Amino acid sequence: MAYAELNAEAPVIELALGSLRGVRLWQVDLDSYAALVPLDGLNSFEHQRAKSMAFERDARRYLACRHALRRVLSAVTGALPQDIRIDADAVGKPSCPGFDGVQFNLSHSEHHGLIGVSTSSSAIGVDVEVVRSLPEVQALAMTHFSPAERQLWSTIPEQRRNAVFFDLWVRKEACLKALGVGLAAEPSSINVSEISRTAKVDVPLGERRCDVSVYALDLSGGATAALALAELSSVALARQHFQAS
Repeated sequence: MAYAELNAEAPVIELALGSLRGVRLWQVDLDSYAALVPLDGLNSFEHQRAKSMAFERDARRYLACRHALRRVLSAVTGALPQDIRIDADAVGKPSCPGFDGVQFNLSHSEHHGLIGVSTSSSAIGVDVEVVRSLPEVQALAMTHFSPAERQLWSTIPEQRRNAVFFDLWVRKEACLKALGVGLAAEPSSINVSEISRTAKVDVPLGERRCDVSVYALDLSGGATAALALAELSSVALARQHFQAS
């Protein structure tokens, strides 16, 4: 995947997405961003959220991610970064009131930040995770993987299991975030084992189903990530199903 520098003054890199129209994606080095960019123009909620964090490093990364998000949304909408209102609903799906044609999502793990914006008719979800050792990785896989994923898991050499776990997990998370249902849906109900680079994922909704397009992403620095797009009709169907459950 090719990278193009979005802004030479800050470590915000736009990832080239080829044929995906109306969708843009940015990778942010949060530690470099916090060191190079004055984190001004944030609101009181963002500052209070940062103050509630136990470690200063995590607070600075959170503020850097929100600041970068505001700059990205400013570039897309033309509004001043400090004037952009960012809301989240009961399950955490973010929105930008006043810009109904703009949907976005963000994720961060350690110093890696990922921001996705859709100006198409599709809802967007993104997820990034630093690949790291998990002592409980076997138990997590057995709990959160679908039967097909557990079958795949049984063929993976032990030394590759942490990487494979996070590869599958970010795809599930991106899918759930695109639908805006959080973990109301069981991750084990979503099968992403057949994804190599991109695939349609079939999400069961009781007696009904909906499709989400999921794309595996190449990131540098020991992180894995995914992007998911869902038609607005699928989002409405999924949210109605899980709210009624």
